[in-house]
Amino acid sequence: MRATPPSPCTAPQDPKFAVNGTNIPLYDYDLGESYAGLLPIAQEYRIDPNGTDARELFFWFFPSENPAAADEITIWLTGGPGCSSLLANIVYIEQPVGVGFSQGTPGLLHDETDVAQELLGFWKNFMEAFELQGRKVIVAGESYAGYYIPYIADAMLNANDTRFFNVASTFMVDPIIGNQDAQ
Repeated sequence: MRATPPSPCTAPQDPKFAVNGTNIPLYDYDLGESYAGLLPIAQEYRIDPNGTDARELFFWFFPSENPAAADEITIWLTGGPGCSSLLANIVYIEQPVGVGFSQGTPGLLHDETDVAQELLGFWKNFMEAFELQGRKVIVAGESYAGYYIPYIADAMLNANDTRFFNVASTFMVDPIIGNQDAQ
C-alpha cells in the first residue's frame, strides 16, 4: 500500500463524507484521500424553493496531492437528463504501458499503430475475462486520446472480428488531433 500524503485541500467539517481508501471493495490498495456522499441543493438555488422533495446530488471528490493545485477544482459532469455514470459499462484504461498503474517496460511502442495493436491484445483478453463478446464497443476519450482513438477504432474495424471488436462509435472530448502548440 502506498502512503497518502496530505492534500492541500481542507477536509470537510462533517467526517461522514470521508472515504476509507483502504476499505473499498475489490481494491487491495489505498485509493487515497477522497470524499463521497450526497449533498442537498441549496434552497436559494432550487427551481422549486418551496418544494418538499429531498434534492441531492452525489459526488466523489479526490483532492489532488499537488500543492500547486490548491486553488483549483475541476467539476466533471456525466451529462444531462437521463445520463448517469451508472447507465453505461465503462472501462478506464491506463495505456500505453508505462502510464499510471499499468505494468511493463515502457518505450517499446513506436507509434499510434503500435499503441492500437497492443490495446487490441488487452481488449480481447478483457472481453474474454468478463464474457462480453459481441457487445458494441464505443472508443472514447479526451485530450491526447485524440491521437489514439482513430488508430484504435481503425485497428478494431480492420480486425474483422465483431466478437471482440464490434466498434459502434467513437467519441472524443476536446481532442488533440494535430500540432499541440497550435491548439
